[in-house]
Amino acid sequence: MVTLTATPNEGFEFKSWAVVDSEGTVIEVDGNTFTMPAANVTVSASFSKVDYTITKADCEGGSFTVKKNGVEVTKAQVGDAITLEASAAEGYEFDSWTVTNQSTSKTVYVSENSFTMPGANVTVSANF
Repeated sequence: MVTLTATPNEGFEFKSWAVVDSEGTVIEVDGNTFTMPAANVTVSASFSKVDYTITKADCEGGSFTVKKNGVEVTKAQVGDAITLEASAAEGYEFDSWTVTNQSTSKTVYVSENSFTMPGANVTVSANF
């Protein structure tokens, strides 16, 4: 019996195993184990990117949008470039952004109204 272990990189999740012997025969994987045949095998792991949630915090003094590639979004994947656009209400002016990693409670760096999506859900706040 052979036991397999998958360790996804940040922002990815494990999907499935594929085991094929040297003759092209598919070997059944039960959970994370398979019975080794009397032949060489090729083992492949399949991973996919995780969609993380972007939560817009309520704000006073204006409104804002969160965009990826020019389209408003509520989800993004690790490494995506996220652009923020603020619109101040009458009598207010935009001051700054606060983007918080919900897993670590740490602030995500925002530069020139954009940030790189971390491997976690985030909360975005516009400060007017």
